[in-house]
Amino acid sequence: MVMGVFEKPPVFDMNTLQECERIIRTSQAHTDEIALALTFIANNEPVIDELISAEITLDDIVENGFEELLRNPAKHIKIVIKI
Repeated sequence: MVMGVFEKPPVFDMNTLQECERIIRTSQAHTDEIALALTFIANNEPVIDELISAEITLDDIVENGFEELLRNPAKHIKIVIKI
């Protein structure tokens, strides 16, 4: 996932993407949404802790992160990865 604004157009090897069958996804964050999210967090609206369904370490990301989401998608809203 690529999020951000670049000073210069990125340059990358298209062959690597094609040969490894990679997918690039992007997302655009808007400044008004970030400000609103920060206001919600500052005012505890919504209660952020209620949105976190699990906390895991980076070492457990496959088994307790990705695979857990595949096994129990309805159980989780957000899994936090502690680095």
